[in-house]
Amino acid sequence: MIKQMKLVSTKPVFTKFVFTKKLNLALFLVALSSLNISAEKEVDVKADVRVEASERVADSRAADSQVEKIIPQPKIKKDLVDKVVAKVNGACILQSDLQTPKISKNGEFLTLQEAVSEELFCQKAVERKLLPTESEIDRQISTLKVHNGLGDVPDDVFEEQLQEEGFSLREYKDQLARMLAVEKLRHAEFSERVVVTAQEVETYNKKNPVHLQEKYLLKMREIDKSLVDENGKLTKSSDLTSRDLTSCDLKWDDLGWIEKSDLSDQLKLVTKINVGEVTEPIKMGNSYQLVKLEDKKGERVLTCDERYSEIERTLHEQKKMKFEKEFDSDLRKKASIVYLS
Repeated sequence: MIKQMKLVSTKPVFTKFVFTKKLNLALFLVALSSLNISAEKEVDVKADVRVEASERVADSRAADSQVEKIIPQPKIKKDLVDKVVAKVNGACILQSDLQTPKISKNGEFLTLQEAVSEELFCQKAVERKLLPTESEIDRQISTLKVHNGLGDVPDDVFEEQLQEEGFSLREYKDQLARMLAVEKLRHAEFSERVVVTAQEVETYNKKNPVHLQEKYLLKMREIDKSLVDENGKLTKSSDLTSRDLTSCDLKWDDLGWIEKSDLSDQLKLVTKINVGEVTEPIKMGNSYQLVKLEDKKGERVLTCDERYSEIERTLHEQKKMKFEKEFDSDLRKKASIVYLS
C-alpha cells in the first residue's frame, strides 16, 4: 500500500497551485523561464469534443478545433448535470466545468468569469502556438512522482492516488495541458515585458520603509536555589556575582536573537544591562535563572540595498498583474461572449 502522497514541484514562475485535500497536490509547474520551448509534436489527446464544429463562430472555427485537440476538456462526471452556461467565441463553457476542482486554483472551483478568462487565454495560446508538448506534460508527471518517491510506481497504481482526489490520470493531464498553455501565454505576453527600474525600487523603499526593532542575543542558565538569598540576590557565600560571570566556567543555553516586543516580563531586565553582563537571578517557576546579554542590535530602518530583491519582486508582481488584467480586458473586448444562464 502506497503511503499518502504529498506532491511538491519545483518553484513556479507565475502562480502556485496547491491541493488542500488528502494528496495535498501542489502546482506542478516548473519555472517556465527554464522550459525549452521546442518544436516537438504537440499533445494529441483523444477526448470527447463537446461542441460540434458547426456551432463555432466562423472566425474562431479553426482555433477552437485546435484547442479541443491539443488542450482537451476533462471528461464530465456522471453525477454532474451538463448545461451550457456561456459561449466564448463559439466554445462552450458547461455547468460541469464550474463544478470540477481545478489544479490551477488550489483544487477549488472556477467562477464563471475565471472560466471565461481561461478559455480566452487558451484560445490565444493556440493562436500564438504556445501549446505544451506531450513530452513537457509527461515530464511534469514524472517530476511529481519522483518528489513523492513514486518514480518506479506504474501509472495504474499512481492513478489510484489521483482518483482519491477525483481525478483520473487522463483528466489530470488534460488540466495540466491547459494550465501550461495559459502560463506560457502569460510569460510571452506580459511577464517578459515587465521591467522594474532601480529608481522605482528606491521610490518604493522611501514610501514604504521597514523598521527593525531592537533585539537581543541572549543566553540562560539555571542556578541552585541555595545561591539566591531572600531578596532574590546572589548570596555573598557564592563565588558568583550578577555582573561578573564572564570568566566562570558555566554552561549556558542559547536563546538566540529575541526582538524587544517578544521579551517576556522577566526577560525585560536585559534592556537595562550592557552587552556581556548578566541579570540578577530571575525566578521562573520553581527555579532561578541567570540571563546573559551576548549582543544587542538597536532599532533601525532597512536600507534599500538590503531590501532591493524583495522590492523588485513585489513591483514585478504588481506590474505583471496589471498587464494581465489589461490583457484579459482586451481579449474580452475582441471576443464573442454569450452568457446563457
